[in-house]
Amino acid sequence: MLLVVPLTGGAMAAGLPSTAPVQPIRVLAADARCSALGAVSDQGRLAAFCSGEGVRVLDWGGGDPVARHAIASAESGPMAASIRGWVAAGGAGRRSLTLQHGVTGQTMASVTSPGAPLDCVSWSPDGAWLAAGDHAGLVTVWDPRSGRLLHRLEGHIASVWALAAAPDGIHLASAGDDNDVCLWDARSGRLVRRWDSFTHSAFALAWAPDGKRLYLGGAACVITAVDPMTGTILGQTSRQPQGISSLALSPDGRLLAAGGAALASVQLPGDIALFETTRFQERRRFQAHAGVVMAVVFAPDGAAIASASEFEPGIKVWAAE
Repeated sequence: MLLVVPLTGGAMAAGLPSTAPVQPIRVLAADARCSALGAVSDQGRLAAFCSGEGVRVLDWGGGDPVARHAIASAESGPMAASIRGWVAAGGAGRRSLTLQHGVTGQTMASVTSPGAPLDCVSWSPDGAWLAAGDHAGLVTVWDPRSGRLLHRLEGHIASVWALAAAPDGIHLASAGDDNDVCLWDARSGRLVRRWDSFTHSAFALAWAPDGKRLYLGGAACVITAVDPMTGTILGQTSRQPQGISSLALSPDGRLLAAGGAALASVQLPGDIALFETTRFQERRRFQAHAGVVMAVVFAPDGAAIASASEFEPGIKVWAAE
């Protein structure tokens, strides 16, 4: 992902919480550069896609390695973990996805992009389907058990950078470089709604646990909450110092974590900001990585946040409160 954000406006306005260095409570996989993270299950395990290596599964608490699974030609590919323990990770030039159990390594299936390289992937909550977005704007929906292509969702005209399956297991949100956000019925392949009023690329999507809010962020340097059924804007943060590269909701939906990136340059630090979702009040902000914060994810108990940047080794774990 090449994240370019404008420097005009009040990006560095006074009054923001301090970005004084805050130390992570632990660093996991200190020898690896990781581009994607996901909670494998409710057993306190964390999956990480490590460049040039594949998938590592780690214990949240102590960082002990649980498993490693090599992915063919593993580069900086997309990855998503399901709550049922399955992991989908991209390999072979980002044109395929290997579906494996995070702990045992058992392979369920392998799927291949019908077109361009894949940029993002998302599991349905019940593991019944898997969606992938590619560099040409195509979203595909797959049966993970058989690897069969179920639907081709054609609604974007540029790279799809973000996918998010809704808690209801039916709806799928997609966003990317064409400034549009699409809502799909993933089971039928029907386009439910499109928002085309956004002025910048979107790089991150996240659903509230109750499915009543969809959060999106990107190069506009703001996070917007919308009603996914009506498209009504429910709230928006003030302009942030950085573009939004990743989003995650706490399990109770009370906190929103936003990973950032200052510019396309990896030399500038990437922040993590924590917001209260009720009023979009910023609670905490800290400098997290030397470059783009590629992924943020909450621990199953909501007490900690893990973050990763492929431009800096190690997965950092931060206190959420």
